[in-house]
Amino acid sequence: MPAATVAHCGNRQMKTRLGKCIFCSVHGPFTRAEHPIPESLGNDDLTLPMGLVCDSCNQYFGTKLESTILNYPPWSIERVAAAVRTKRGRFAKFIGNGMSLWSTGFWSHVVFAADPTKNPTIRLNPDGTGVMFVVPPPDYHFLLSRFLLKVGLELLALSDTNDINDHQFDPARRHARFGEPSLDWEVAYGIYPRRRDLIISTREDEIGPIEERQLYSYELGVMEDGRIIFAFMYITHLFAICLTSDRLGNYIAAFNAGNEFHLQSSRR
Repeated sequence: MPAATVAHCGNRQMKTRLGKCIFCSVHGPFTRAEHPIPESLGNDDLTLPMGLVCDSCNQYFGTKLESTILNYPPWSIERVAAAVRTKRGRFAKFIGNGMSLWSTGFWSHVVFAADPTKNPTIRLNPDGTGVMFVVPPPDYHFLLSRFLLKVGLELLALSDTNDINDHQFDPARRHARFGEPSLDWEVAYGIYPRRRDLIISTREDEIGPIEERQLYSYELGVMEDGRIIFAFMYITHLFAICLTSDRLGNYIAAFNAGNEFHLQSSRR
């Protein structure tokens, strides 16, 4: 399963029946536009058809899940570095861990403020260069697994290969929507090593060079044992989760055997 392949669903006929929420099974109302990939990650055009996610679940995911997880690194820091705007049209910012980052409106150019003497997550070298270490909060993995399941199930609902109302997705939908604190859903994580590969095209205007860069990509695939895997890459951060089981099976080993960078299992 390549890391940077976008699985486009297009306008193919869906197997999923409209009019029943894929998360809570209620029959509406359906009046809110649902973005499977949040607008705050740069998605301003891909939405689900009305009749898949009810207004209650839509509001819950936006205010209780996405607004929280996207304020955690690496999402928050990458959004600032990529000059991604929020739903309100403002540039993202990151404030926490004794440091602050503000976007300048240009890719990989940020305004940074911190006091290294008070912040143990900053390590500066004599030449002024340094590394920033951000420790995730205790509930990060729990929220991350729910967020990835939410995104993966909604993108799967757009495909013509599976009926998302099938009972094999019940554990994933319950965990995404309601959370199961006792369940340690496995997530794979890795960092793609070459940011320059994100450049899709370049051109010049009267001001200077303009680059088009990839913000995110995703892929849905089926393993030999029948597990349906969702892989999501944001900037250089790759996440993978299974939509039909709380374990990834042999996906990590298969991925690591065929790619130049490796994934690791992330569990609480």
